[in-house]
Amino acid sequence: MTKVIVAGAAGRMGRRISYMVHQQEGLALAAGFERPDTPELGKDLGELAGMGGLGVRVADSFEAVKDQGEVIIDFTFHEATMALARKAAQAKKAMVIGTTGLTADNLAELKELSKNFPCVQSPNMAVGVNVLFKIARKMAALLGDAYDIEIVEAHHRMKKDAPSGTALKLGEMVAEGVHRNLAEVGVYSRHGTTSPGARPWPPPG
Repeated sequence: MTKVIVAGAAGRMGRRISYMVHQQEGLALAAGFERPDTPELGKDLGELAGMGGLGVRVADSFEAVKDQGEVIIDFTFHEATMALARKAAQAKKAMVIGTTGLTADNLAELKELSKNFPCVQSPNMAVGVNVLFKIARKMAALLGDAYDIEIVEAHHRMKKDAPSGTALKLGEMVAEGVHRNLAEVGVYSRHGTTSPGARPWPPPG
């Protein structure tokens, strides 16, 4: 039985991850933590996730729960993810990262950190979307320079980063298909953390 710690456990994604972990055979929802100023601190994570009481309380830091699990699942905010990855590497805790908004420097640091601890990172965990990444690269290679490539996406207004990690990965794959570097040729109508719903996690200071 693999014991799982959920980062950002009281958030929308954190609650859904907690629910899915609890339903999955071979996994145990061992702990969850949040920002120190989160109103849900101390609440039962099972109740927050709509499963009824599990006796797993939302803690105020990774340090408070790091000895309770073997793997951390993080779909929070890129700054928090990087801070947590450094701690996970030091503690030798495995980590699954689905956070979007990670920069090229962040990804380079994660690659270096992953030499010291098991880490899986993807901007989208859906199998179908990962197949799409591969197809997009092949399609771009077949079309070549005769076509302009544009990616259009729509999200709810609370989406924190633009473009999303999925859109950026698609952009990277089609750029690879035509032997270009997205960082050099990409043009964006919005770029970065621009949503009014965005908030740092954990808070600064």
